[in-house]
Amino acid sequence: MLRDGRAELFHLDTASYVTVLLVPSATGWVEHAGTVVLGERELSLPGIGGLGSIADLNGRSVTGMAGFDLFLGAPTLLDVEAGLLSWPGGHGGADLGIALDHEIVGGVALVSARFDGVDVRLVLDTGAAHSLWVGVRPSPGDVPITVEDALGQSVTVYQGSVQLALADSLGAVTLLRAPTFPIVEELQRRLGGRVDGLLGLSAFRALYVDRGAGELRVLRR
Repeated sequence: MLRDGRAELFHLDTASYVTVLLVPSATGWVEHAGTVVLGERELSLPGIGGLGSIADLNGRSVTGMAGFDLFLGAPTLLDVEAGLLSWPGGHGGADLGIALDHEIVGGVALVSARFDGVDVRLVLDTGAAHSLWVGVRPSPGDVPITVEDALGQSVTVYQGSVQLALADSLGAVTLLRAPTFPIVEELQRRLGGRVDGLLGLSAFRALYVDRGAGELRVLRR
């Protein structure tokens, strides 16, 4: 994105319903923090402080968070491996991979899947490196690690693998199991209904969303 004529980095996080600029922690929420240019669109963005740290990329700081709202205005294609977000027009990604059963609730996508044969309802989260299953104990061989959530809170999770079913497609992916994960539990309270975890980036290599056609498709790795 361009801000004041300079290219700036945004962290793409579809678990966020809105695109924001990052402001100092003490600032809190700001209705208008700045204007950026994305493709041919000029966006007036709010700002938020107090989020967890987002790592620099090649020595450049990340100045904002790009949310799922960017996918909802027009058919949108994310090529994860190429690092490319585009708006192909028409139905440019309509034949991509697998169509997922999903709902858009509170500005984020909730997708239906299965972990080891168990039905789960997951937030589509490009901000998560791996998928997350909340409310379960570690499986034999899982490795405990400490991760930081979006608010900067440290949480112990257990890294292993799982058989992930998306529609009729079944395959093994890396999984983080967590007996508790406060920010997901808070998201469940906000959205209502059941939220069992996150569908992270290691589960797919491309994503296509066409809200008007009611389509959300992924291409698996």
